[in-house]
Parts: sequence; structure tokens; C-alpha cells
Amino acid sequence: MAAAAAVAAPALIAVNVAPSATFLNQAAALVGWGAWAMVLAIALPPRGAAGRAPDPGATALLTALLLLAAAALAAPFWAAQPWTLALSSIGLLAAAVLVAALAGMVQRAGQGEPAFAAFCTALLFAGVAATLIGFVQVYAPGWADGEWIAASTLGDRAVGNLRQPNHQSSLLLWSMIATLWLAESGRLRRAWSPALLLLLLSGVVLTASRTGMVGAGLLALWGVVDRRLSRASRVQLWLAPLAYLMFYELFTAIAHLQDAVFAGEVQLQKSDPSSSMARSRFARSSPAAICDAN
Repeated sequence: MAAAAAVAAPALIAVNVAPSATFLNQAAALVGWGAWAMVLAIALPPRGAAGRAPDPGATALLTALLLLAAAALAAPFWAAQPWTLALSSIGLLAAAVLVAALAGMVQRAGQGEPAFAAFCTALLFAGVAATLIGFVQVYAPGWADGEWIAASTLGDRAVGNLRQPNHQSSLLLWSMIATLWLAESGRLRRAWSPALLLLLLSGVVLTASRTGMVGAGLLALWGVVDRRLSRASRVQLWLAPLAYLMFYELFTAIAHLQDAVFAGEVQLQKSDPSSSMARSRFARSSPAAICDAN
């Protein structure tokens, strides 16, 4: 329950308040992770394994987070960034340091795998729910009432209740990774894994996010290099780009039947350096254009 509050609930809140469309999602994430952190901390033994020095991996992670916090602190001096942005970034990084340190203690106390299983289960639930929300936003937008399902502000692109296609695709990609771990650890029936992965990947395609497209390729690369995975999981990862292409063609055909254009086609046109849209975008962001605007 605490893991669901930390992982799933923030990604599925549709209600928003001005001026930030995702303020409630962010607040829910901080509250949820704080609650789960307290639950995990209470479950730790008073001394023993949790009190040992952290391993090199945990030390490297904590060091990286502290360096990022130092960079955020230096930003107002070096880049003239406002202190409000710097302090908010430092606050979130401090929360990340706390979670990372607690995770290391949980792992050393022998409770790491159950805690991670709860995390992955909540992530899988969030991904499946977000995928269904994305289908509603694209193919039944009238059902998006803003209370349970957010209306897409980008036409026929799935944005989820996070209202951002890149965030939606990132959530679904991590949900795919969680699905594979649950299957590999025996906590999810392997027969369910292919169907869940295909469902989540279809949601990634509906976002028309180029981040999601690259992510599908990285999943295949993971399947190539990680020989610790079972052959079944590796094959599913290898086929991710092919499945992405099949869903892309399917959604494109459906859009053409409705005399419309699939959002993924527009994104690919933007990615093509020879297209007029890409040239226009480059021209607007070129140094010369920026100087002229100033």
C-alpha cells in the first residue's frame, strides 16, 4: 500500500490546479515517498546489517547526487539562475539522497528484494493504468473529464495524467522493465509477461514520443548485453523495436481510415533534417535567429 502511494498514485492524479498542471502529482510523490520511507525505516533492525558501511555502488550514487546538489547551489552564481529554482532542485535532490541512503540500509538488512518487488508491482500497476488512460485520450477523448482522466492538450497524442508525452513514455518504459524483473524473480507468471509488455509498448507508441522510440531500441540493447536474463526475456527485449514498428503502422492505418494523421508521423517529420518543419525549428533555435530576436 505504501509503495502504491509513492509510485502509482502520483502518476495517476488527473485533477490539477493553476498555475502548475502537475503540482498535485509532485506533492503526492513527495508525501507518498515520505510515507513509504518511514514504513521502511520502522521495519529496519535497530542495529546490525543496516549499520554497516555502504557498498561502493551506493557510495557512488550518493556522491553523484551530492555533486548535482552542489551544481544547483552554484547555478545562481555562475548562470544567474533564480534562487527559487536552485532551492527547489536542492530540496528534491536532498529527498533523493535520503531515499538512496535508506534503500542501501534496507538492502544491507536483507529486506531489499521484498521492497523492490513492492516498487516494481506498483510501477507495473501505474503503467497499465496510464496506458489505458492514453488510449482513452486518443480514441475516446470525450471520456477525459479532467477528474479521473486528464484531457490531452496535444491533440491525438497520449499524455497520461502527467500531461506530458515524454513523462508518459518514460513511465511506461520503466513499467516494462519492472514487468521483466517481476517475471525473472518468479513474482509474475511468465505467460503474462509478453501481453503486458505489448500493452505497455503500445502505450509508448501512442505518446508519439521520440524518447519512447529511442527507449524501445535501448530495451533491445539491454537484451543483447545482459546475459543474466533468461532467454525468454531476452527474446522479448530483442523484439521490442519490431513490435514498436508494428504498433506504429497499426495506429497510422487507423488514423488514415479516419482521414487523420497519426501523431507519430508528425514527430518523425520533425526529426527529419530535410523536412521543412525541422528546418523551421532549427532556424528558430539557431544562434543567428536568437541574436535577431534579441
